[in-house]
Amino acid sequence: MDSWPTAPEKWPDVMTEIEVCQFLHLDEGRSVATAKRSLRFIRRTQGLPDVGRIGGKVLFRWTAVEEWLSNRERRRTDRVD
Repeated sequence: MDSWPTAPEKWPDVMTEIEVCQFLHLDEGRSVATAKRSLRFIRRTQGLPDVGRIGGKVLFRWTAVEEWLSNRERRRTDRVD
């Protein structure tokens, strides 16, 4: 896949790598391959939860990604600089 598909109006309960990249705005200014590589790095190093591989594709639950993101935001606001 060379170009980005249109992002869904409503995010599905179970998302593909492409949809998660769009949800996290990894698609802005990046190719699909670069964004997927960034997503894989985030999964492995920052604990982004996934459902697992089904049919050779890594899937993500929208609620888990949303919770992971809000926890990261909460940790940032709790920091004292």
